Amino acid sequence: MAKWESISKVNKILEDEHLLSVKYINDGEDIITSLSNGIVRVYKNRSMTTSHSLYHQSYLHIKHGRKPHVNVPATSCLIMLNTEESRCLACYTDGHLNLFDVEKEKILESANEERQIFNVVHHPSEPHFVSLGEDGIIFLYDSATMKVLMKYRPSFTNRLDGHTSRVFAAAFHPRNHNEFVTGGWDNTVMFWDTRTSHAIRFIGGPHVCGEGVDINWNGKEILTAAYQQKEQTQIWDYNTGKLSKTLNVDQIKSQLFCGKWLPGNNVVVGGTEPGLVRVVSVTNPSSIGYFKAETGGVYSLDFKIVTDTASSGSKLSLNAAHRDQIKDFGSVVRLVFINGKIIFEADCRLEQ
Repeated sequence: MAKWESISKVNKILEDEHLLSVKYINDGEDIITSLSNGIVRVYKNRSMTTSHSLYHQSYLHIKHGRKPHVNVPATSCLIMLNTEESRCLACYTDGHLNLFDVEKEKILESANEERQIFNVVHHPSEPHFVSLGEDGIIFLYDSATMKVLMKYRPSFTNRLDGHTSRVFAAAFHPRNHNEFVTGGWDNTVMFWDTRTSHAIRFIGGPHVCGEGVDINWNGKEILTAAYQQKEQTQIWDYNTGKLSKTLNVDQIKSQLFCGKWLPGNNVVVGGTEPGLVRVVSVTNPSSIGYFKAETGGVYSLDFKIVTDTASSGSKLSLNAAHRDQIKDFGSVVRLVFINGKIIFEADCRLEQ
């Protein structure tokens, strides 16, 4: 049986296939997920019912009652920022990047990198996104045209200035708009300037296998959530690249896939062996709450804050994409995470 400690389950959705990623969208009003059968689903958060299903090219004949020839896993998805229309970007293990009109459930643009793509991450304020894949190369795209603007890779020198294996995680700096970091299988976190094709510096150590790299809203600290048997959750100084602290809070030593900064100098991480979601205080390293899965792991998570505004007393909901607005909020954080074929929502009260 699943175990909950200081985290309260709010909602639960059971899917037919395994889930690979999850995010809050539309200021936390809806949830978007990608599935192992290549479908991207949008759920209405209030009713927890499916509002849209977006299909990979292999489902071209599904409307005629025929099954797709192959199931191509949709490894990640997001809602495009800085657009008036509802646009979804999804990536797949066959190399496709599909831009959807969500309301019409139609592919508008498509690109194919001819490699396995594991993740796509949009810039918080610029019309750009990056794709991450099996060969270690990072692609920077123009969001409007779906054209490649830059490729980031190692140079042909003896310098360690790029990834040499699979890349799974990326985070843009919240204040320095030309900077971002990435992490992957080669046990490095690379620092990049969007105007330069090679990494400018790196951190060695974290073995990243999912969405396990994030930058604090103040731009001063990096969180790494690593798939390894020790030193899984670590905080690094962004400017120096030096290790600030390792968060060893108890005897449950999950190997981690994902992690995010929360308001109030807290973090949330998710992993496997055992399957776990844990909220941790960074200031006074301790566990605030956790969910322990009955089986399987937690591969992706997101959060939003629901709190009373000081002026009107009305409820305000903000998701992780608005980190510049939520830095001063405490109250209760609502988490969404995936465990096998299940989407969970749960609440946890943060420390101030």
